[in-house]
Amino acid sequence: MNFFNNNKEKLSEYDSDEGLSYKQLRFSEWYLRHKADLKKWFIRFLMSVCVITVGGSFIGWIYYYSFGYWNDQDLVANEVSLVQNYSNIQNFYKAQQPDISSVKILQNGTDKYDVFANVQNANEHWLLELKYKFVYSGGETNTSTAVILPLEQRAISTLGIEGSAITNGAELRVESLDWDRIGPSPTKFRSVQNYKANKLAFSVSDFNFNSANLDEGIPARVNFTIKNDTAYSYWEPEFFIRLYDQDNLIRIRKVKINKFLSGTERDISLSFTDPNINITKIEYKPIINIFSEDEHMNPPS
Repeated sequence: MNFFNNNKEKLSEYDSDEGLSYKQLRFSEWYLRHKADLKKWFIRFLMSVCVITVGGSFIGWIYYYSFGYWNDQDLVANEVSLVQNYSNIQNFYKAQQPDISSVKILQNGTDKYDVFANVQNANEHWLLELKYKFVYSGGETNTSTAVILPLEQRAISTLGIEGSAITNGAELRVESLDWDRIGPSPTKFRSVQNYKANKLAFSVSDFNFNSANLDEGIPARVNFTIKNDTAYSYWEPEFFIRLYDQDNLIRIRKVKINKFLSGTERDISLSFTDPNINITKIEYKPIINIFSEDEHMNPPS
């Protein structure tokens, strides 16, 4: 006979001196009946947790001593090797020295000469500022500064040197090299090459050459048009111009254009005092530090 089942109504009205309700008595009765089973299940749960954790740890230690330990030893050996060869891996993080060609000298009219050398900055993320001068027998030029963009080759030069002493040869003397790290930026550029292509998109058209007319005192003249195909306007961009007679480089010039607005064109005219000069083609190179805000004109508001 089940006391609790047959006397539910009476028990529901029961209120003990300790203040126990009917529901509390029912729970107590259920707990007393299943206490032994609950204890067995709890012990089984603890044993399962122990088997999983201890067994998993045991398997992990077996794996570590079989494979992981030896991998760790290899890693330690490699780290020691890298530390010992730090001077070697450092080359991957520092700027590589520029490649400078031999000095060339060209005539620039009567008893005047131009001197230049090509500089290659092979670094993708380093901007080079180079201070230099040319030294020759009996003299030297003033110190000049050139900015070489990443992955750029350009000429550094001094024009209009007087006197024929320089024709005996000249030496480029580099006074300082300063490097500026240029990293990809989500707000500016992701690729240095693409950034340069967008910022330095200029074109030349309408080239023509007029020979000198000695009888009328008219010098030889080269005319051409430069167009700013970029989306940017520049305060005073400079262009290095090479002039050829067929495949022979015979002259160099520098051209500055004041306030070169985006999408506009400028007509350029260069004159030469040489009576027999002949020019069949030109090459141009923009010389702009595109990483400097000072070079850019503010867009119209």
